[in-house]
Amino acid sequence: SGFQHQKYFADLEESILSVFNQLPLEEQPKYITDMGCGDGTLLKRVWET
Repeated sequence: SGFQHQKYFADLEESILSVFNQLPLEEQPKYITDMGCGDGTLLKRVWET
């Protein structure tokens, strides 16, 4: 469940920011996928990051 993974999600947010806060924008990933995303909590949090 999303609630049980809060620490993991917080660590992942830092990694995501390090990838998406770089220039040039054209070299940033275009997509994020989550296989077996359960209730979608992780994908929602990534989107909001």
